[in-house]
Amino acid sequence: MKILYVTQLLPYPKDSGGKIKTFETINMLSEKNDLHIVSFVDSQEKLVNAKLLKKWSNSINTVVLPSTTQRIRFFYLKILLNLFNPTPFSIKRNYSKKMKKLIAELCKKEKFDAIHIDHLLMTQYLLRDFQGIKVYEEHNLYTEMFKRYFEFETDLRKKFFYFSEYIKFKFYESREFEKFDSVLAISDRDKKLIAKTTVKNITTLPVAYQIKSMFKMQKIPTVLFCGVLSWWPNADGFWWFYSVIYPIIRKSLANVKLMVVGHNPTEEIKNINDKSVIVTGSVKDTDEYYKRASAVIVPIRAGAGIRIKILDAMAHGLPVVSTPLGAEGLPVENNKNILLADNPEEFAEKVIEVIKNKKLALKLSKNGLEYIKKNNSEDKSAMILNKIYGN
Repeated sequence: MKILYVTQLLPYPKDSGGKIKTFETINMLSEKNDLHIVSFVDSQEKLVNAKLLKKWSNSINTVVLPSTTQRIRFFYLKILLNLFNPTPFSIKRNYSKKMKKLIAELCKKEKFDAIHIDHLLMTQYLLRDFQGIKVYEEHNLYTEMFKRYFEFETDLRKKFFYFSEYIKFKFYESREFEKFDSVLAISDRDKKLIAKTTVKNITTLPVAYQIKSMFKMQKIPTVLFCGVLSWWPNADGFWWFYSVIYPIIRKSLANVKLMVVGHNPTEEIKNINDKSVIVTGSVKDTDEYYKRASAVIVPIRAGAGIRIKILDAMAHGLPVVSTPLGAEGLPVENNKNILLADNPEEFAEKVIEVIKNKKLALKLSKNGLEYIKKNNSEDKSAMILNKIYGN
């Protein structure tokens, strides 16, 4: 089957949860299908990543779309003006005439059997007259995400903007979902939330993983934080951990290290004046950092969907300490395959415990790997995709 796969970002390097999810879907679809990828890149320099994906596709077409603040003049004025537009600003800012034209030309030339839209921001590029199978793959429910941003935010201007986006997405999401023959939810929890709309053709597609057992007890206790640091929930979670929780841990573990691995760290994070903190920025491969880690932390206080960083850590055999919200949407079990804590003192206590207690750390590592085998195997996810595409 000839499939046009439309995604927001080229999934290489796999330096974020969203890219990991996208890459695994591409990997599975490419085994039995003629796959053609269309994607944005945020700079000309990133076009080299397209060459690295040729193994998984018959063609790769890209459109350069710089980050929002770089390409939109009078950025904050346009946010203000968009308050009177029924389309969410998060959607409008990702619109490109070049992308619309590219997809139309490809569909006319290639006559695809199916189109697979990855991420809500890209559903606006579905052609109205497309006659093949239409599949949408969900990463986040924006309605829920902006509702939580609104509830969490204290700045009144941001709070108003988040509420406006929340109201707009309540109508936008369900309307977009209805355009597709199949909707692939990221978790059973999101599937239930989507099912509350008029959309019925929903299937949970687990993020697929091959396990890599990399955990070992470290001589130097090292805590690992992974995540795209330009994504507000990640940045907020990092600062909450570093400013409130990390000082408690250091009182008990004087030689502890904190590794911060992720794309787009802010200048403030990059310039942290603390010799115990290592900020890497974007990396090609996270494996070497998992090998050096005693535990992975997921101190998330806002957001939606699931935290793929938890699954990634488990698939590498690493013990994970998370907030309950961070683990939301995943059928994990506290004290069995993950440690959950909601307040700073308890979070610090769990991190210290997993570093000091070898028996506990090995139990979490083993049970985390078993969790991935049971819930996130490639065979399970591939079977779901094959059923949808009729292979």
